[in-house]
Amino acid sequence: MKKENGIQDLVPAAEVCAKFGVVEMTLRRWLNDPRVDFPRPIRINRRRYWRLADLNMFIERRAQRDTNTGKDGGDA
Repeated sequence: MKKENGIQDLVPAAEVCAKFGVVEMTLRRWLNDPRVDFPRPIRINRRRYWRLADLNMFIERRAQRDTNTGKDGGDA
């Protein structure tokens, strides 16, 4: 979803689930587990959206952490 002024890309929860290959319950778990450090959503009309830039930074942090610890990038 793109704001009209094009400044910020917003991704709805269903697309976040698809992007990470997880179900809604996993998103809730990630949001409730501070060790995962998953970005917080923005609420608009009781729906959750994530900034695309925040999701990309999360992916980069995870990749960097996994590279430094030798993990293969499995579950969060």
